[in-house]
Amino acid sequence: MPATALSAESTLTKEQKHEDFEYMYKILQENYPFFEVNKRANGVDWLADKDKYLEKVEGTPTDLQFYGALNEILADLHNGHTYMLEREMYHYYRQIFDGNPVYKPWSDILEQKQVKDRYGAAEAAATPEESSSGSQAELTQSLNLFHRILEPGKSAYLQVESFGTEYTEQDGPAIADFLTEIKDYPTLILDIRGNGGGDQWYWMSNIVAKLTDKKLPYKEYLLFRGGDYEQPFLASRGFGEVPVKGLEQEKLPKLPPEAMTDFKSYFVNTYDITPDPVGFKGKIYLLVDRNVYSSSESFATFAKSTGFATLVGEKTGGDGIGATPLIAALPNSGFVLNFPVVLGLTADGSANDEFKTLPDAVVNAGKNRDWHKDDAVQKALELAASRQ
Repeated sequence: MPATALSAESTLTKEQKHEDFEYMYKILQENYPFFEVNKRANGVDWLADKDKYLEKVEGTPTDLQFYGALNEILADLHNGHTYMLEREMYHYYRQIFDGNPVYKPWSDILEQKQVKDRYGAAEAAATPEESSSGSQAELTQSLNLFHRILEPGKSAYLQVESFGTEYTEQDGPAIADFLTEIKDYPTLILDIRGNGGGDQWYWMSNIVAKLTDKKLPYKEYLLFRGGDYEQPFLASRGFGEVPVKGLEQEKLPKLPPEAMTDFKSYFVNTYDITPDPVGFKGKIYLLVDRNVYSSSESFATFAKSTGFATLVGEKTGGDGIGATPLIAALPNSGFVLNFPVVLGLTADGSANDEFKTLPDAVVNAGKNRDWHKDDAVQKALELAASRQ
């Protein structure tokens, strides 16, 4: 059975599907942070459509169609972190959460009997490290990274396809070597177009730490609904929460209206990246597009807010200020819900998932294999030339 497939066997009654949906609905109703954002941005009042969704799930003839209906319903939330896990992601989560006490609440859910029965725990997909020979591991790295010299002695280019946890340590030496090679260049173009995220530690340790010789002050706000379900997850991650009333003292002019009514607490997040510089002193241009999301979005917001880089391209995808999404196992089917728990705000109070990140220079962000015809690359080089 393919790693992404789920059994088409029909085991659930109409009543069990109803119960599973009610369980999912209640968890989201009490913990999900973006209902009002979805209303403003997409005109969808998800909570008000409960009866329509119940009819949809109860009418599914098979378990697999029930799973598909749940994903269609969740798609109305217009959030890339909200979906039912497929088998491949289930096994990936088991591997990265297993044995880490910080993620025990996540691991406990993935090890529940009905979940393991549903996803086939004994058929875990191998990680790249487990399944690859040395040459295959090198190929994986080369596929995630691409770098080249655009103009000898003047401009260099580095593209990172993913900030996936599995690439963080693997890519580090290659990135450091390339950045050391071009440390005397006046221009570096970093390309994260199409990068859907992964792990913030990737860009903190492999990119920012290597390209700055000082700490860059940065602040963002994480707001929590305060539902009972989220509490053990937040406690495990060590979030020290402050009652939401404290936001009144933070001077956030663009605070969303629901912040003070729908949320109970918040956490101020500051990045503390220890510099490990290669000696680069030039100007950095970061290429972004609408597919920049999650941890790659966090890099974009950090880069723009701190002045680490000049952003070029199109508005990003958002939802980059937050924490590891929560998961919940539906009691009858064992299907696992993945969803965000944080309303992330930038330093002025803007909701990142609503407003995304607007580049400093807006141009067509479509990639072109010929960099001479790539609008974003050419705009970055144009900006660099105007500084000389």
